[in-house]
Amino acid sequence: MIIGVGITRPPSATGLKFPFGISHRLLRPCRCGPGNEDDRFLNSVLLASPDDDNLRRMLRQFVESTSQDYAVGTLFRLTSPATSSSNPRLSSLALPLYQVLTETSWFQWSPRVVTKVIALLHKQEQHSEAEYLTKETISILNVRGKSALSIFYGQLVEELSKHELRREVLHTCEELRRHLLVGNRPAAWALLFGYQSMIKAMHLLGMPYIIEKLMEEMRELGLKVSAFEHTCLVYGYGKLGLFKEMKRALADMRRDGFAVDRLVTTMVLSSFGAHGQLGEMETWLRKMKDANVKPHMRTFNTVLNNCPKLRALLQDAMEKDEDLPLSLKELLDYLGGDECSLVLCLVESSSLIRQTRIWANLDLHGMHLTTAYLFMLLWLCELRWICKRHSYKLPSEVKVVCGKGSHSVVRFKSPLQELVQKMVVQLDLPLRNDSDTIGCFVAKGKVLKDWMLSHKGERFDDECFLKESVK
Repeated sequence: MIIGVGITRPPSATGLKFPFGISHRLLRPCRCGPGNEDDRFLNSVLLASPDDDNLRRMLRQFVESTSQDYAVGTLFRLTSPATSSSNPRLSSLALPLYQVLTETSWFQWSPRVVTKVIALLHKQEQHSEAEYLTKETISILNVRGKSALSIFYGQLVEELSKHELRREVLHTCEELRRHLLVGNRPAAWALLFGYQSMIKAMHLLGMPYIIEKLMEEMRELGLKVSAFEHTCLVYGYGKLGLFKEMKRALADMRRDGFAVDRLVTTMVLSSFGAHGQLGEMETWLRKMKDANVKPHMRTFNTVLNNCPKLRALLQDAMEKDEDLPLSLKELLDYLGGDECSLVLCLVESSSLIRQTRIWANLDLHGMHLTTAYLFMLLWLCELRWICKRHSYKLPSEVKVVCGKGSHSVVRFKSPLQELVQKMVVQLDLPLRNDSDTIGCFVAKGKVLKDWMLSHKGERFDDECFLKESVK
C-alpha cells in the first residue's frame, strides 16, 4: 500500500528509533460512545497498559489482526483534529501506534503520515517529541533534494493549521520560505506547492493579509496565481467582515481573468450572512441573476440559514411544536422586511425546483432544514398549479424523499423527516410513511390531486413563482 509520496521503508530495518518513551500524561481511560467497537477496544488498551512494553504489545496485536488499510486509517483518525479535540486521551495513542506501524514489513513511510503525527504532538504540547520527528524526517528527506523537503514542510504547515496551531504554523512557514528562497530553489511544482500550502493554512487561520503578501511573492517568483489563491483571499476577507477588501479581491480576481463562479458566490453570500448583511445578500443574488449564475443547493442553504427569523421559526416548530406558516404567501407575510425580500429574490431567481423533482416527486437530499421547508412549500404550490390544468396528470404514486438520517447529528434520526411529518399533520396531507423505503413519504396520485383541487389546496395558489418551473 502506498500512502502519498513516500519511500518503501524507514532508514532502519527495524523501523524508526525514538529516543523517548511514551508519555502517560494522557494515557488514561476515556469515555466511548455505545456501539463504537474501535473506541471501546482502544479504551481497553489504555486501561490495560501500565507501561510502554504492554502498550506496544497490545497495539502490535491490533495491527496484526486488522487489514493494512484499516490500521493506517485508525492512525489517521486518531491524529484528526476532530478526535484530538473531542477525545484527546484517545488521540494520545497515535504516537505509539505510529511507532508500531513503522516496525511492520508492509508500512509505506511517507512525509504525509508523519506530518499528521507531528501536528498532533504539538497539539498535545509534546514539543520535544514533535521536534525529534521533524528532525528525523528532514534527515531522511535531505538525500532526496529540496523538492522533497518542500513538500514535507508544505504538508506540515497544512496539518498544523487544521489543528489551529497559529504559533507553530507561522514558525513552520518561515522555515518553508527560507527553504524555498535561500540558495538553490526547488522545482517549480514544489515551489508552487509550498506557496499554496501556506496560503491554505493562512486561510484556515483567518489571515488574509498574509495571503495577499504570499500572492505577491508568487508573482515576483514567476509563479502563476490561480483561482484557488484568489478564492482563499476573497473568503478570508469576507469571513472577517472586511467587505471593502473582499470586493477589491473580487475585482482583482476578475481582472486576472477568473470567473466568479458558484463556489465564490456562495462564499460571498456566506460572508454577508454571517455578519447580518441581508441587504447585501439580496444585492448579490440580483447580480448573480443578471450574470446568469444559477443558484444551486448550497446557495439556498447558505442564504436561508442566515435568515434569523426563519431559523427561529423552524427551531420553535421542531422543539416547541409551534405551528408553521403553510403557504409561500403566509411565510413571506410572517418574515417581512429584509428576510421577505431575500427569500422572494431567491425564489424568483431560481428554477432549482425542477432539478430536485422527478416529475411530481420531490427529493430533499442535501437540503438543510430551512431549504427543505421552503422547497416543500414551492412543491405544493407547483402541484396545485399542475392539478388545476387538465393537460397535466400526476403519476399513480407521488413521493417525497427525506433520507434516513445517516448524516444527521443524531444518526438515523432525520430532522427533514420530522419536518415533513409535521407539515403533513398540520395540512392533513394524504402523504404517509413508505413502509418499503425508510425516509420516504408516498401518496396515491389521484388522492393527492383530489386534495389539491379541494378547498384545502386553495392556500397554494401562488402561481406567479411556478409558471417557468413546469415548462
